[in-house]
Amino acid sequence: MLYLMAPADAQQSRITARFLQRMIGRVDITLSGGSDACLMCSKIVADVLGSSALDTPGLNTSSSAETANKDIAFIAGDAEEILLVIESPLLDALVETRIGCRIDWKPGKVAAVGGDLLHWVLGPHELLDDEQDAVLEAMSKLGDTLIENLGEAKGEYYYELALMKRWLLGDGGRSGNCDLCVENADEGWIPEESTFPNADDAPGHPNCTCSVEHKERRVRHYYDDDEDDDFPRFRK
Repeated sequence: MLYLMAPADAQQSRITARFLQRMIGRVDITLSGGSDACLMCSKIVADVLGSSALDTPGLNTSSSAETANKDIAFIAGDAEEILLVIESPLLDALVETRIGCRIDWKPGKVAAVGGDLLHWVLGPHELLDDEQDAVLEAMSKLGDTLIENLGEAKGEYYYELALMKRWLLGDGGRSGNCDLCVENADEGWIPEESTFPNADDAPGHPNCTCSVEHKERRVRHYYDDDEDDDFPRFRK
């Protein structure tokens, strides 16, 4: 499930965060971008929901929906419950690409989107006014998500942030760089501790203008219940 939230002040952020805590318990990761307000808001909400808060340039207001979706997919990795705290017009663009409509965003308003369906949308002003009908309506629309979560086996896996890296070709692109650097770039994103085929780090050789980009990604790890020791094993 993807939750999208418009940034708000500290009070409104806490109101929305407590609502999400009651309704969904927690999220796997909280992503923000575009402004200091987004980062401040995301940190408040993430703290209440027990998730990490990451700021990424792919969610800036100037980003396209396509760029943002690629950045979300990469950083979130295996995460299933994702919260975005971002500004318009990117909020509008992401919602419109998923469900084909727009939402009247106000500070602290949050929407739940699953697939191409809008499950619910609610703002902190509705909670402040104790509009129980709105809360109950949101609860009922969360039913499918709650059932899925209750049916999910507990303790099978946990999430961690893994640092990844990729080789970025320098001036001239593929045609302007040597075969060794092109081969490094073709590896794409690899774990930070891994090595590229032809170099440990950029620059890879004299006059090389290549660089290495680093980014964190959410990764799911599985416990192996058949093991007798206390260390988690990764399920293939």
